[in-house]
Amino acid sequence: MDAVRARGGVVSRSVAWDGAARGLCAAARVEGGDVLVGLPGPLVLAAPPGAPWDRACASLAGGLLLGAGGEACGAWEGEVASGYVAALPDRQDLAALPLGMDPARASAWVGGHAAFARGISALDAAFRRECDPAQVPPAELRRLAAAVYARAFRLGTGTVALLPVVDLANHRGAGPSCAWREDPGDPRGVQLVARRALAPGAPLDISYGTHGRSSLDVFLQFGFCPTDLPDERVELFAGARDCHAWARAPARACARTSAGECERESEREGEHEGKHAAVPLHVYLARGRPRGRLRLELTLARALRDAGLDPETAVRSRLEELAADADAVLAGASGEDRAPRLAQDQALELAQRRACLEWLAQHARVVREALDATCMPPAPGPRPP
Repeated sequence: MDAVRARGGVVSRSVAWDGAARGLCAAARVEGGDVLVGLPGPLVLAAPPGAPWDRACASLAGGLLLGAGGEACGAWEGEVASGYVAALPDRQDLAALPLGMDPARASAWVGGHAAFARGISALDAAFRRECDPAQVPPAELRRLAAAVYARAFRLGTGTVALLPVVDLANHRGAGPSCAWREDPGDPRGVQLVARRALAPGAPLDISYGTHGRSSLDVFLQFGFCPTDLPDERVELFAGARDCHAWARAPARACARTSAGECERESEREGEHEGKHAAVPLHVYLARGRPRGRLRLELTLARALRDAGLDPETAVRSRLEELAADADAVLAGASGEDRAPRLAQDQALELAQRRACLEWLAQHARVVREALDATCMPPAPGPRPP
């Protein structure tokens, strides 16, 4: 905070670090509309304009690696960059972020969950592609990239940037106490502003922009699983082929809508060999709706009907399977966590494993919530070709 003040930034004396909550809090009374942090343009470390998210984050991580050695990092002087890197969480905390994990090992911890495995592998592949595809990236660069993925902001212009001090605020989905905005007096500056009056000790939190995102999306970027997301989604099948393979299992024979559906399903399966064959199929859970909260994708409903299954019955059966699979993995992991692990690498692995299992537990809760929800017709939208 002092480094930001020394370089023309504003950090109110009402802002303090709460070590227990690992976030910002009010050191004194704050009034609504107070500017708590003000970053002039030179203190906003921005990636090249127009760069996609993966490339922007890799660029920022590479800049921080140079800054850690005392070199200039974009608009930041070497001292500012090295100070920012020094203030990041330790290696164990950052390694518990998904980008710091080995994809195969993390997937095994959650029982090979398809959507999780695909998401964390894509994250790792994007990092390797953007940083240096010719060699395995250095561990320090991966550590910094994990921090950038979790801390970067997308500004109104679409530019991805790091915002010192602002990025210390914790997340709160519903009714955060603060909000960040672009400085009306500086086209490149950013401010953290109080949304309401706050008493001393109150947390200074913001929304990380989780609206419309699932708990898996949030976990892959930030490494935690919020329970207050307004919308959720559950992947039932990796694609139409996966759906048809599931429908052909003997356990689903009683769910066929007619005796001849098995033969007709094999004829229809060829329709799914195109671009939709491997497109994941989901159900969506809108928590803000008092009734009819569960909706099926049109492609999912079509795939189930083409497989000769009643969509509502099949969805419930599939959700029950997913809940049982998650419960089995969690039950098997509960005893192992009690074993002592003293070596640093073992403690690191344990932290990573617990983070993955925390996501799996949240996934199981979402699946059960979907089971309790009333099934509704597919949401309106274009019919796939």
